[in-house]
Amino acid sequence: MTEETSNEAIETARAVRATADATKEAIGAIEKTGGFLNRVFGAAIEDSIGVVADRIKFFRLQNYISLSENTAKRLRDRGYSEDAITKIVPLKVAIPLIESATLEEDPDLQTLWAELLANAMDPKFDIDVSIRHVSLLREMEPLDVKILSACHAQMLAEEHKNASDKVFFKRKEIAENFGVPERSIEASLLNLIRLSCIDPGFVPTSMSTNVEGRRVSYSIYLGTELFSLTSLGIELCMAAGG
Repeated sequence: MTEETSNEAIETARAVRATADATKEAIGAIEKTGGFLNRVFGAAIEDSIGVVADRIKFFRLQNYISLSENTAKRLRDRGYSEDAITKIVPLKVAIPLIESATLEEDPDLQTLWAELLANAMDPKFDIDVSIRHVSLLREMEPLDVKILSACHAQMLAEEHKNASDKVFFKRKEIAENFGVPERSIEASLLNLIRLSCIDPGFVPTSMSTNVEGRRVSYSIYLGTELFSLTSLGIELCMAAGG
């Protein structure tokens, strides 16, 4: 064996040993991942790659079946048979909608996704369901949706009484009606403000100032203590409504 051949053999052996060490480290990392995922999913995981992937696929498959059945039922209730011609949903709306719906764990939100999809497919539905409705809904928690829906229903009832007045809602009253701590309601309202679905409250005062030759009144910012629905929030309620 020449010196050059001997050096090549040594280098090859080192590479094999390095590969074996890296493989051993990878296996150890996978085992640690399995322990972490066990804490996340609440069940023993023997194969942290295959089993988790299969579990997620099965979960999403169950949700997809539920979504398709619930959507089909809503369309049947509106008079559309299985072979009826419905509206084709644009891919940029359909794909994120189905992805979000199949990852949803909350039953109420699953129902809302089915309603939104049925509305998007219904040729007679007044509102054109768009990507903004999907984007808004996917960033909401169940409590956010409940608050928004309840306020929208109350707003409609109030508008029948007096259509000229804007309807305002009080954080404290919502917390009492829902039986939820006020801090939880505030967190939801802050998220709805972030999504531009509600406007924070302002109370006018008698104080004013001169700005470029015109009088401007001061207002007191009330944050989530008093708020109203925005046109975007109302549109989402209508787009996902029955």
